[in-house]
Amino acid sequence: VGAIGCIIGGAFGLISSVTLSGVFLGVATVFFGVSHLISLLVLLITALLMGGFSLLLGNGILQKKLVSHYYEYARKLGAAEFFSIQDFATRLGCSEKVLRKELRKMMKRGMLRARMDEQQTTVMLTDHAYQQYTEVEATRKAREKEEKQRIEKLDSADVSEDVRDILKEGNAYLKKVHEINDLIPDTEEMSRKLYRLEDIMNRIFERVEKQPQSAQNLRKFMTYYLPTTLKLLNAYVELDSQPHVGQNVSQTRSEIEDTMDTINDAFEKLLDSLFEDVAWDISSDISVMKTMMAQDGLTGHDAIKTETVQESTEE
Repeated sequence: VGAIGCIIGGAFGLISSVTLSGVFLGVATVFFGVSHLISLLVLLITALLMGGFSLLLGNGILQKKLVSHYYEYARKLGAAEFFSIQDFATRLGCSEKVLRKELRKMMKRGMLRARMDEQQTTVMLTDHAYQQYTEVEATRKAREKEEKQRIEKLDSADVSEDVRDILKEGNAYLKKVHEINDLIPDTEEMSRKLYRLEDIMNRIFERVEKQPQSAQNLRKFMTYYLPTTLKLLNAYVELDSQPHVGQNVSQTRSEIEDTMDTINDAFEKLLDSLFEDVAWDISSDISVMKTMMAQDGLTGHDAIKTETVQESTEE
């Protein structure tokens, strides 16, 4: 209704401006005669009036177009809380640039209550979707900051070049696993398994950073296990994105999900093996301490006898 009113008002204003200019010119001619000055003044006023009403008319036409497209978009989106501009532009058969510009106009005019992400690639239609986006964005920025600090720490670490390369490569694998996990909803069991994988991988490389000599135990882990794991995860994401899930897709996804438990258990055993030297040293220290305590009469029956003698002496 508002758009139609603007169009009608603009057309009426345009006609009125021409009529008013004609009357003004007629009156000026009767009383003052036609002069260049008055003619220019009349033309100027006419141009201003026509320009103003033309803007009003154009605005009405644009408003009508936006309203029409708004209802069209609403029908196509249905109950969606967010959408990709690229995907939606493909559905509409228009360019991303045109769609993005039109959406911004809708939001500016208060027709569309929505927000865009920083890259202007996704539109969030609800507060819930925007809250999820802000949480994910905060997590992403925190992770990027952490990765930057980790790389700086690696560059300044007092380790050999080979160990530094292993740590950098491991950090790259860890980043890719996290990016894949971001594509999987946290409500899915697969996401929980990937969080566990991230934690184990992170602890493995932290151990190598503290004990560089343990890097020699990661040769097969770096050259085969991690690349193969990443290949499986990329395949899982591709299968998960398929619109129609057949038996082969469903079965392959289930196999990858089950395999992740085996991978996590194996990586956890590898992590445990990296602490073998520590466990051996601690066991040796404990054994030596127990022997010395026994020799000094501070363990078992000897310790009890010692305490009894002390009590008797005090009495």
